[in-house]
Amino acid sequence: MGALVTGTGGLGSYIARHFISQGVPCSLYGTARQIDAIKQIVDVSKVVIFKGDILDANSLNNAVSESGADRIIHTAGPRATQTRKDPKYCVRVHIQGTLNVLEAARKANLDRIVFSSTGSVYLATKKGQRARGPTIKEDDVLVPMDHEDIYATAKVNCEYLGFNYAKTYGFGFMPLRIAHVYGYWPGEMGRGIVVSQMVRACIMQDGLEVDEQLAEWAHYKDLAEEHFVAAYSQKIKLGAFNAGSGKIHSLNDVLTVLKRYFKTVKIKVSSEAKTSRTTPSDMSKTKEMLGFTPKHDLDRAVVELIEIWKKNLGKI
Repeated sequence: MGALVTGTGGLGSYIARHFISQGVPCSLYGTARQIDAIKQIVDVSKVVIFKGDILDANSLNNAVSESGADRIIHTAGPRATQTRKDPKYCVRVHIQGTLNVLEAARKANLDRIVFSSTGSVYLATKKGQRARGPTIKEDDVLVPMDHEDIYATAKVNCEYLGFNYAKTYGFGFMPLRIAHVYGYWPGEMGRGIVVSQMVRACIMQDGLEVDEQLAEWAHYKDLAEEHFVAAYSQKIKLGAFNAGSGKIHSLNDVLTVLKRYFKTVKIKVSSEAKTSRTTPSDMSKTKEMLGFTPKHDLDRAVVELIEIWKKNLGKI
């Protein structure tokens, strides 16, 4: 029956590409305003793109019906950085948009929804907080009411709504709590774009100064695969899962990798981290229940970026 992916940014595009590579029909729903970027990731001749706003319930319902999808992969929603700039609009898009997806699933009697949530929902990711152990597990404490992360609050509310609907109406709901996303995406992207920028600067022999980021990095391709296995798992269809690498890396670590492949590196990383996460996700539940293990370590991801940028810049 196939899947409908909401959101036409980097994650949605990579998910569509992975579904197609597995022989599963896949459609995209969103504004598709970055169509040139989408075309660099997925063969658009093999997907149907339904143009519409996630806040437009009728348009979404029509896309679900016309696509023939029996499950939705819900990635649509503003990034954390966007939410801080325009909280009212972004909270509305996250919560009302997710409600529209849940209603579409209810009305069309879909099998399940896989929801792209965030690792920011965990209290342990906040400054001064600690996990109960050396890693953050899915049953760790979520952010409380008296914290300042509006993006995390919006995502937590979406998760609660999703589980409420799923248990009431009998379809599956699987939030994937995503870490710091990186990889190649030629369109608009969050702070994870800096790794790609660093690679490009090395190839062009440009100087670049970047703010340090200490984070758990999650590669687009790994995230796409995890969304796929969650969408078609026969073992479970209701539950939250971590979606990360299980490791913490800094941009200085990226710099170390780059120095192995380039004789001259003109990149300076600031000494103070602007983002600082010290506890990685526990990926054991994801491995046990979904049979998924991330494949992209930092070295492999950087090598792939080098190959892509060299090709794009005519440096091969």
